[in-house]
Amino acid sequence: MCGLCIEGIFLSGWENGSFILTNMREVPDFMGEEVEAAHVVAELVITDMISVENLLSRYAKYPIVVWSLYYTAQKNPLDEEAITICATHLRAQKVRRAMSNSSWLLLQDTFPLVTEFLDKMKITDLNERYDSSLLDEIECCLLSIHARGYYSWEIASSTPDGGNFAIIELHESEKSEFFVDWPLELFMLTEVLCRLRPTSWVLRLALSVELYAPFNSYYPAWRRYVANHFFEILDPLDFIPLGNSLPLMVIHALAQRHIHNNVRITQLLEFVENRQSDEQIVPEQLARELRDTVKRL
Repeated sequence: MCGLCIEGIFLSGWENGSFILTNMREVPDFMGEEVEAAHVVAELVITDMISVENLLSRYAKYPIVVWSLYYTAQKNPLDEEAITICATHLRAQKVRRAMSNSSWLLLQDTFPLVTEFLDKMKITDLNERYDSSLLDEIECCLLSIHARGYYSWEIASSTPDGGNFAIIELHESEKSEFFVDWPLELFMLTEVLCRLRPTSWVLRLALSVELYAPFNSYYPAWRRYVANHFFEILDPLDFIPLGNSLPLMVIHALAQRHIHNNVRITQLLEFVENRQSDEQIVPEQLARELRDTVKRL
């Protein structure tokens, strides 16, 4: 099993357009609090189903709380306690990125503007507008994390008579661990793009690449968050290529978020009906569920 395999358990917290932890078919921390934070913080924040106080009481020790508080602060200003917690995490992350054994050093020299942005980042000034050169570099940084997978092959003998065939294997991305080690950085960089370059084709391309995800990876949550961003802002025709590339678990998550919108559900149903197979969800079952939803609306 992996982080993608347990995604559906966490998404079971959705009911009637709301995400509530107690709705899950397992207790939220059934695989530990770290795994819980990786999978549910984004769902809680985006659906406005948790207050700042509850965020801090449950997830204050995880760096991702900085992104969640930034997102929440768009509607409700943060108090001094929340700002202090964010500042503490940002200082600690800056130190971690600079350590000699830090995996972030793989990116530091290649993306100096990204490094400078992260080092100077403050929760109180994240709504500024940034130079296009920084946005270009953020796009390249996110794409590089998704684009380091590679194929290998070897010749193997298949039969006693010497018949040969090629074994081809897609290796995991070299940087898939970044969604375990640096979720705050990746969410904040993505947030800047979503705000200032909302239709970024580079971000769409990155989203279409599936990475390996261990249990405590924030990648499944990041993918759902970005997919929902594009689903909401792109013209339906422009979303078709991306929708056809997304696994059905993500399509299902989009449907749960837009469960009361007949037009949206119908749009998602078309992606499901055109799908022959999927690793996590049986297309016919999801299609039946979405058709029932359309009938109820």
